[in-house]
Amino acid sequence: MHSRLATIGALISIAAASSSRSQDIVAPDGTARGDLASRIDLHLTRAERFGFAGVVIVAQNGDVVLHKGYGLANRETGERVTGSTVFDIGSITKPFTAAAVLKLEDEGKLHVTDPIDRYFDNVPADKKAITIHHLLTHTAGLQDGFGGDYDLISRDSLMRVILSSKLQGAPGSKYEYSNAGYSVLGAIIEKVSGQPYEQYLRDHVIKPAGLTSTGYRSVDWKAKSLAIGYRGSSRFGTPLDKQWLDDGPSWHLRANGGLLSTAADLYRFVSGFHNGRIVSAASYKKAITPQAGFSYGYGWGVSKMPNGKTQISHNGSNGYFYALATYLPDDKVTVIFLTNDQANRGIERDIGEIVMGRKLEEIPAVASAAFSLDDYAGGYRTPSGAEFEVRKSGQSLEITRAPAEVVASITLGARDSSQARLRHRADSIIAQTVGAMASDDYAMYRDNFWSYRDYRIDGEIEFWKEVLNDWRDTYGNYLGTQVLGTARTNSDDVQIDATYVAVKYAKGERVLRVLEPVSPTGKFFVATVSLAQWPSRFVLAPRSRSEFITYNIEQRKSAAMTFVFDDAGKVKAIAMPDGLRAKKSQGGQ
Repeated sequence: MHSRLATIGALISIAAASSSRSQDIVAPDGTARGDLASRIDLHLTRAERFGFAGVVIVAQNGDVVLHKGYGLANRETGERVTGSTVFDIGSITKPFTAAAVLKLEDEGKLHVTDPIDRYFDNVPADKKAITIHHLLTHTAGLQDGFGGDYDLISRDSLMRVILSSKLQGAPGSKYEYSNAGYSVLGAIIEKVSGQPYEQYLRDHVIKPAGLTSTGYRSVDWKAKSLAIGYRGSSRFGTPLDKQWLDDGPSWHLRANGGLLSTAADLYRFVSGFHNGRIVSAASYKKAITPQAGFSYGYGWGVSKMPNGKTQISHNGSNGYFYALATYLPDDKVTVIFLTNDQANRGIERDIGEIVMGRKLEEIPAVASAAFSLDDYAGGYRTPSGAEFEVRKSGQSLEITRAPAEVVASITLGARDSSQARLRHRADSIIAQTVGAMASDDYAMYRDNFWSYRDYRIDGEIEFWKEVLNDWRDTYGNYLGTQVLGTARTNSDDVQIDATYVAVKYAKGERVLRVLEPVSPTGKFFVATVSLAQWPSRFVLAPRSRSEFITYNIEQRKSAAMTFVFDDAGKVKAIAMPDGLRAKKSQGGQ
């Protein structure tokens, strides 16, 4: 699936130069001109040592001051990211689809006020009021989607499913982000134009904007130019590795997501759209006008930042690739950000804060190792029996598919010993509650559940029954729980404990995050349980022969680990931040 809209609100505010010139020329890959570009480049270069990979473009007043690739497009082959690397841009496909619809309106072939029964037969009564405008603004009342991105389904079959579905609300009554709604727009484009969706998009949007490397099937993609998608340790591959129809991706994805593109092409598209080279001035005004009560226009999120300035933005993700395109019309600033690992998404926030002039905590600086890393690689085992592998990766080491207790040690660190008694009590309640849930007993969850929000406890229980039943089907018999650690976190601007607990099964483990407020009466409660956003890959960069450091981009947190040597100078163990010590397996690699 691909992501809902998210913007970098309040992150970017740059005073543009007084010149009003605009250009459609992207500076060469490797460009980093001026103080702003130098500061961003330094930050991303340091992040690269800890696994960051992606491309960034920053432009002011049509002048590209930064255009540079970082990290690996393919970890297996060592192929680096460059300005010509191709990424899945996810839901940034929606602005392209919206532009195609507006182009058809400019040509007089449709009107955004048209009801959909003008284009489809046998539209049920509850959907006759849906207009193209509703589809463009996610106010049609349609569900988000009706299948996986790569579950094959034809256009007409999907339209039948959508038209027979139950609406989430009356058309125009509320904003409900809907990928399916944009697939309907893709079908309308085909019916009105008489061309396949991608062909119309290519002829009337992609080519006029000067794009050369954007599309589904219409580009002769070279295998080495395609970035491999990752999420931590998990490898996605490329979209072209997945099952597609002969003329493009499944209609679960088509027109709402999954276009392939480069950072340079995305910049040309954003520049062309906002400078009148794709649609008429009247259509452009419609596109960037947010609906009353909603922050979405036609294919773009449109909102006000705290400084009162407007940002026009869209992001996209399939859980592996992540993309962002943001334009600030008041300052004539454009930011394009593409990465092939969702774990790198925090860089978007960092770029914004740098350009605002805010002081960021610096990513640790590390140098190339002046010693061989070969002896560090191999298998390691914790006292509890959890096993993991350390691999050599360029000038760094890498832990992949780390077990939960190792992740907790690295990301949570040591607990505050002064809170030991309170934590023991809280851990006991959490372990018992989650353990009972995993055994299909929700009495403790119901008793311990409390929140300052209006939660529907019955709905929560039904959700967790479905999730935990699925885990049992996937991972086998439930074996027990293990509380991994606790961290302070923000929830609606309130500091609150978040405890991580592993649910162990015969063939694997999953991690839950439990928020722990205290009720007004002083009683401890399990407030909310959620799936933990749990890293599984850590890049370790050397500071000395024994000390290595890792950095979590999302948490902006570093952690040091120490390798221990035997009398012969060979690595025999690794000591984690909370004192956890893992012994190196005999026999090396």
